[in-house]
Amino acid sequence: MTGFFFAGAAGCKALTAARIAGFPVFVVDADPPAGPARMQSSNQGIQDRRSPVNGRRRAWLLGLCLMPCGVLAESRATPEEAVALVRQGVAFYQANGRVKALAAFNDPKGPFVKGELYFFVYGANGDGVALAHGQNPKMVGKKLLDMRDANGRFLIRDANRVAASPDGRGWIRYMWPNRLTKRVEPKLSYIERVGDIWIGCGVLDSGAGASSPQR
Repeated sequence: MTGFFFAGAAGCKALTAARIAGFPVFVVDADPPAGPARMQSSNQGIQDRRSPVNGRRRAWLLGLCLMPCGVLAESRATPEEAVALVRQGVAFYQANGRVKALAAFNDPKGPFVKGELYFFVYGANGDGVALAHGQNPKMVGKKLLDMRDANGRFLIRDANRVAASPDGRGWIRYMWPNRLTKRVEPKLSYIERVGDIWIGCGVLDSGAGASSPQR
C-alpha cells in the first residue's frame, strides 16, 4: 500500500484520514477546534464533526512524503517463499541447463531476485567457488569455502554438507548483515542440490533457535 503523509506545522494534536485517487492520505491537524472529532476515510474528502475541510485553522505541508506503508513495518520474506523460489530455480536448471540457469540466477533484474530473496549458487563438488549470486556479483568466481559468519560458523561448508546429504536439501542457520539495516541478524537459508550445483536462498530468521521449517 502507498500513502501520502502530511505533518502540521503547529504540532500533532489530531489525526484524520482520507483517500485521494485510491491512496490513503494521513493529515495531522495542527490546531483542531475543541470537542470530539470523528475520523473517517472517504474518497470524497475528510469529514470532521467539528469543522469541514475548508482550510480553517489548519497548517498543512510541513512535510510531504510518498512512500510504501510497508516501510513502517518491514515486510519480510518467509521460509516457504524461499523454498518455492529455489524449486523454481531447480526446474529452470533442469529445463534449460547449467549455462543459461547460472546467467539467470546472476541477473539482479531477473525472475530469481524477488525483494530480499536471491540465489547464491555453488558447485556440488564442494570446492566452495561461487557460481552465482543474485545480490553481489563480485562474489562470483571466488573460493569462499572458509567464509565465516559473525559467530565463526563456516556457512558454505555447512551448505556443502546439506547438499551432499542423501536428500540433497535442507536448512542452515548463520548470522548475516541485513542489507537494509546493516545490522547482523540471524538468517535461515534453504539449500537444494540439482545436477552439479546447489542453490541457496535465505530469509531473515525471526525464530532463531526454533526447528527448521518443513521442506
